[in-house]
Amino acid sequence: MLVHGHYLGAWAWDDVARRLRANGHDVFPAMLEGMGERAAEATPETGLPRHIRDVVQLLERHDLRDIVLVGHSYGGMIIEGVAATAGDRIGHLVFLDAMVARHGQRLLDFFPEHADAIVASAGERGLIPPADARTAGLDGDEAARANARFTGVPLGAFTQALDAPGDPALAMRRIYIACVRCLITAPIAQRLRAEPGWDFRELDSGHLPMISHPREVAELLEESLRV
Repeated sequence: MLVHGHYLGAWAWDDVARRLRANGHDVFPAMLEGMGERAAEATPETGLPRHIRDVVQLLERHDLRDIVLVGHSYGGMIIEGVAATAGDRIGHLVFLDAMVARHGQRLLDFFPEHADAIVASAGERGLIPPADARTAGLDGDEAARANARFTGVPLGAFTQALDAPGDPALAMRRIYIACVRCLITAPIAQRLRAEPGWDFRELDSGHLPMISHPREVAELLEESLRV
């Protein structure tokens, strides 16, 4: 199962999913409330707990078990919440250039110097405006296509805390794929290198590798199944 990050939708996984399905894998890209294909569903309550619920409901609806659960960027916090709620359905976790939080942390906690500006940018609608894809390593037509599909992010995705007592994701097999051209997640990757229990990989890309490097992402995900 593939869980996208901010500004994106399930569409961001299209090329990766196509490659994985061509090799015989079942693939389920999650659609999250208030983002991407479901942008019109955003409410003041939309945020991390509801996004965790979206993924858990998808697992239950298809009765999925022993799955590889992949979270990109903010999606890393979502899959940690899913591990706390439906861990018995997960084979292992893959954090794709993702945020790795602890119980009680908010996404805003990763950006303390920008927290006030992020909250203010949401305005009366409570939506953080989308970034420019060029800041995430895309360029040319690729960046233009991504920008045309980017959507805002409900403020709750930044301000609501992860509810995962005991941090159960740390007891699971977990892989971190660091995108070496991304400065935002570099401190997280550096921290995790020093922590035990992580299977660490690197990808020579910016922060949106499922768009810029779908072949490499698909290969890394398949490789995780063989270990």
